Amino acid sequence: EEKYKALVEEQQFMSGKNSKKNEEFVALQAQIEALTAQVTNSGGGGGNVEVHITSPNDGDQFNVGDSIPLSVEATEDGDSTSIKSATWTIGSWSKKGEDIEATGIDAGDYKVKVDVEVGGDTYHDQISITIVDLPPMTYEGQANIDLHLSSTQYGEYDDSCDGGLSFILDGSSFSGTGTCTEDMFGEQFPFSLEGTAQGGNIEGNLILTADGTDYETPFTGTGSYGEAFSANFDYTHRENGDSLRVYGTWTARPQ
Repeated sequence: EEKYKALVEEQQFMSGKNSKKNEEFVALQAQIEALTAQVTNSGGGGGNVEVHITSPNDGDQFNVGDSIPLSVEATEDGDSTSIKSATWTIGSWSKKGEDIEATGIDAGDYKVKVDVEVGGDTYHDQISITIVDLPPMTYEGQANIDLHLSSTQYGEYDDSCDGGLSFILDGSSFSGTGTCTEDMFGEQFPFSLEGTAQGGNIEGNLILTADGTDYETPFTGTGSYGEAFSANFDYTHRENGDSLRVYGTWTARPQ
């Protein structure tokens, strides 16, 4: 009987001990769940961190060739906090920067996604935008081309070649032709234009054909859909000891 009482007392003691351990486990589990609930994004760091795309707005629409402003902000427990890095993705386009612009994106519906590093952890936000094609637009204008020839056969002389031009802007690309008449002999030279227009800036090549040779001269300038285009160029072509400097300006307006 005494042995039986001893066994019962030992069992009761162990049962109470296990119950206490179980209570400690439940309390610890509650603490873990409370800490987990504080994490608002994928980072898993301390504090209540949130990131929000501030530009563009969800549902915004842009035209092909537009610059798309991208900016993001981060807060921790409601207060602004510093961003270590931000990586943006729009379709296949990707670039780093907290406050940047996206250009050169084709027409379509896109998710604008950003991955933001704050305090060693990464957080995310995304919105939707649409980029649309505008109908092709015809431009007409004038080219003022100056020439300086340095030749082992003919020596050096200056000439000019002015004439009209026209091109079609389709999306972010444009191409067209023109003809100029040079002053010295009244000879006409054809030329072509090939370029792109993005974010209010244009660049490309003016290709002047003279005596069977194409002189591809780069230009830069300003212009956008429905607005005037203006460009300048200055490039010296060299071959076999001879050189031809092609320089000047061209302008065009939508029709």
